[in-house]
Amino acid sequence: MAIKNERGVAILLAVFGLSVMIFLAVEVAYDTQVEYITASQNVNRLKAHYAAKAGVEISLLRISIYKQALAAAGPQLGAKAQTLLNPIWQFPLSWPILVPDKVNSVEKEEIQAATAESLMDSQYFVTIEGEGGKIDINDLDSPNAEIADRLKAQIIQMFEQEKESNEVFRQKYSNFDFNELLSAIKDWIDEDSNPTGRSGTERGGYSDRGEDGNFLPPNQPFKSLEELHMVKGMVDDFYRVLAPRITVFGTKGINVNTAPDLVIKSLSSDIDDEKMARINERRNDPEKG
Repeated sequence: MAIKNERGVAILLAVFGLSVMIFLAVEVAYDTQVEYITASQNVNRLKAHYAAKAGVEISLLRISIYKQALAAAGPQLGAKAQTLLNPIWQFPLSWPILVPDKVNSVEKEEIQAATAESLMDSQYFVTIEGEGGKIDINDLDSPNAEIADRLKAQIIQMFEQEKESNEVFRQKYSNFDFNELLSAIKDWIDEDSNPTGRSGTERGGYSDRGEDGNFLPPNQPFKSLEELHMVKGMVDDFYRVLAPRITVFGTKGINVNTAPDLVIKSLSSDIDDEKMARINERRNDPEKG
């Protein structure tokens, strides 16, 4: 009986020891996997950081080259200088380099070889946009009433154009009062707490914001376009209409040479597609510009 009992205890000890070893092995494997994933995420974060930094620095270099080229060639080329040199900064740049189909096989192999030798193990795509071709949304609270009223009319015109060209947008917002939306945007910017629209107070419509339910507009200019999402009445459909056409960087006029078609058309309801085509023909003509 004593021998059988000893064998039973030995089996229990062996099973217990095996269970402990399996538990430790699983824990070690789990911890190793977590550390590997964490390390990989950190590496990817570093790659993304330096890819973004490279894109920004190359963009700044392109702008610097453009300014130097413009200063050097401007006196000789005159009005044609900007048109001829604008591709220096306007052309999108990506990494790895996208090889055009028209490139011959020798040049394609050289580009691919240079890409393979690079230590940049990440991707980025960079475009440079001229903010001078957009309108400053913060001018809705301009001390110059004429500027503020003109900007308001421009934005209303943008939404009207969207109704004309977008059937879904027209059906959803045919009866929407865009003046109230612009009043809410102005209340967000202006320094006082007096409502511009029909709401009783600037606080109206923000009762669900903030821990105490007393969320107030900051009464200061927008610092980013994304901040528009926080304005009452602003929905994604409206933001998509405004975002490509406005800026928050203090541009006090529109550069008609670089402004997108949609911004130019918002200047007047008389500018239709035919007139816009004639404007672009003149803008792209190096003899006129």
